[in-house]
Amino acid sequence: AFFTLNSLNAEEENVSACEGENCDFSNVVKDRNSCNEEQTLEAAKLCTTVIIRDDEGHGTGFSVEPGYLLTNKHVIEGAKKLEAWINGEWQEVSVWNYSPTFDTAVLKLPEEIPTCKWFDSDQLNLAETLYTVGWPDASDGDSTITKGIYSRLNKYNDGLEFVQTDAPINPGNSGGPLLNACGIVGIN
Repeated sequence: AFFTLNSLNAEEENVSACEGENCDFSNVVKDRNSCNEEQTLEAAKLCTTVIIRDDEGHGTGFSVEPGYLLTNKHVIEGAKKLEAWINGEWQEVSVWNYSPTFDTAVLKLPEEIPTCKWFDSDQLNLAETLYTVGWPDASDGDSTITKGIYSRLNKYNDGLEFVQTDAPINPGNSGGPLLNACGIVGIN
């Protein structure tokens, strides 16, 4: 299942699955045979950044389209100022839109960073290895990667889907990508 920035309308708090000809799936890995775990993890670290709040709280975000970061709404909620580590320096970012229902927020970047590759979460296999990328507990230094396994995909009538994993997700990992050897399958 996928959503795009086009499905998060700037004038409405509405997120829906991307369907039909208006969807750009060029950043979606469709063939598992072309996946390289090491390359995918390195690429995920490049498209992921730490987000600092003015109250010194922090979380993680990842680039979903050129110039935009996806994170959790609770990472940015209540902050008066947000900064992200972009190209070796702290840069101010702004909230483009958010969805309280999906606990997601889209931030506008002052410049582009690499965009993450996606993999369809409906194609995950039982006990497949999943990884989280983020900055647990401290916002300095390099991001960390932790791993666990895929247990199941929980789908609800209102459109929400949750990937169940035992990968460790700590404070500071919120908003970061959850990925397999092929690409992003969810948000922490």
